Amino acid sequence: MVKVDVVSSKLIRLIITGLLHFSGKVCPVFIYALITELKLDKRTEEIVILRYINNEKFEAIPDLLKSRCELRQVFKLHQQFINNLYHLVITYKIKS
Repeated sequence: MVKVDVVSSKLIRLIITGLLHFSGKVCPVFIYALITELKLDKRTEEIVILRYINNEKFEAIPDLLKSRCELRQVFKLHQQFINNLYHLVITYKIKS
């Protein structure tokens, strides 16, 4: 049986990605502000911009990056970005 914490964490991560897609379409300035606030490295920054503002698929991102990387590296960096946001949401939830 799956634990409730695992399901809720995956659901929160899914909601975060949905909100990022929505805000990338409606207000890309939010994504840029989020990138500067989190102080991401250049490669992760490029991945986030291509994924959420330009609406590129993961398979197309390695070819579009200025700093070349493989698809699995794109997935890994994207997952780290989402995990960082998830931990920010959880720590904010705990503090309030």
